[in-house]
Amino acid sequence: MTKYYLMLALFFGLSAFFSASEMVFLSANRIRLENSAESGSKLAALALKVITNFDNTLSALLIGNNLSNFALSSITSVVAITLSGGSSRLTAAFAAVLTVFVIIFCEAIPKILAKQNANSLVIFLAIPVRIVTLVLLPFVLIVVGIVKIITFPLKGNEEITDEESAALELQTIIEIAEDENVLDEDRSELLQSALEFFDVSASEAMTARVDMAAVDIEDSLDEILKEIEDSPFSRLPVYKDSIDNIIGVLYQNHLLRAMLDNPNPDIKKLLVEPLYVYKTVKMPQLLSSLRAAQKHIAIVTDEYGGTLGIITMEDVLEQIVGEIWDETDEVEDEVVERAEGVFELDGDMVISDFLDLIDRDESEFPCESETIGGWTIERFGHFPKVGDSFKFDNLLVTVLEMDGHRVERLLVLESPTEE
Repeated sequence: MTKYYLMLALFFGLSAFFSASEMVFLSANRIRLENSAESGSKLAALALKVITNFDNTLSALLIGNNLSNFALSSITSVVAITLSGGSSRLTAAFAAVLTVFVIIFCEAIPKILAKQNANSLVIFLAIPVRIVTLVLLPFVLIVVGIVKIITFPLKGNEEITDEESAALELQTIIEIAEDENVLDEDRSELLQSALEFFDVSASEAMTARVDMAAVDIEDSLDEILKEIEDSPFSRLPVYKDSIDNIIGVLYQNHLLRAMLDNPNPDIKKLLVEPLYVYKTVKMPQLLSSLRAAQKHIAIVTDEYGGTLGIITMEDVLEQIVGEIWDETDEVEDEVVERAEGVFELDGDMVISDFLDLIDRDESEFPCESETIGGWTIERFGHFPKVGDSFKFDNLLVTVLEMDGHRVERLLVLESPTEE
C-alpha cells in the first residue's frame, strides 16, 4: 500500500502545482517582468516568454491538472476498495473525501496563495512550467487544433489586431489603476486621451469651413486688417476666387513687420505655402507632418480636393490635454450636466465623445455625420427648428439653439434602460 500512498501524495502535489501555476501566470505583473528581463534576468525573460505564448501554456497546465486529478481518482478507488474490503459505502465515502481534499488543497488554497504571491513565484515556476509545456506539446497541439475547428464558425468577420488588443489592455490597466487610487482622475483622463489620440482623425479635430477665418487675395489691405482684427487666429488662409482654392497662409506678424517698411506691402510675397492633409489622417501622422513641414496650420481637404476646414497644432495638442483657452476665446462648455442623465451639448461635439458620454458602442449607433449636430439633422431628415425633438432608444434629444442651418446647442435626456 505504501506505493499507492506515495502516488497519492505525488499526484496531490502535481494537481496543486498545475492550479497554482495557472493563477501565477495569469496574475503576474508583465511590466515588472519586462523591466527585470531588460535588466538581464534570464528567468524573468523565460517567464515573459511563457506569458506571451500563454494559450499553449494554459492548455498544457489544464491537461496536466486533469490527468493528475484522473490519476488521483483512480488510485483512491484502488485504495478505497482494498481498505474497505469491497464495501460500496466505504468506497463512496473515500470518493467524497477525495473530492473535498482536491477542491480545498489542490484548487482553492494553491490558487489563493499563488494570486497573493504571483510576482515572486512566477520566476521560480518559469522553468518547470516551460518543461511541462514542452513535454505535453503533442497533446496541446491536438487540443488547440480541435478548439480552432469548433470555434471557427463562431468567429466574427472582424478580428482584433495586436495593436487594438494592446490598446484595450492599456485602457483596462488605466481604469484599474484609477479604481485602486494609483492614478488620480486628471492623470487617468490624460492617459486615456493619449490612447484615443491615435484614433482621432483630422476632420474630427479641425475648425470647420463655416467657422474658418480666411481672406481673398483680391481684398484690400484694410479688409485684410479688419479680418485679422476680428479673428482669434494669428494665421489666416488666403484664397483666390473660392475658399476651395487656398493659395497660401498669411501670418499676422509677417504682415505687421512688413508694414513697418512699406505701408502697403505685396500680400502675395508674404504668403507661406499651405500644408494640405486629407480628412481621414490620424493625429500622430498629422503631428509628424506639421513638425516635418515646420508649420502650425494645415488645410483639411475632402476626396474632391475641396476645403473642409483648418487644423492647427493647438487643435492636435488639445486631443491629449483637453481644451486650451486663451484670452481671446469665448469659453463655452461642450457638455453641461444639468442633472443626472440630462446633458446640454454643443452641436459640434464629435460623435465619439458623445458615445463615450452615454456609454454606447459605435456599432449600435448608426450615423454618417461626425458631430452630434449633424446626427440630429440626419434623424430629422430636414433642418430642425428650436424646440424640435426626437427620440432614439432611451434618448430624448431637443434642439435648444440654431445658427442658420447649423445646430448650435442640444438638450439630451437619457432615460434609464430596462434590464
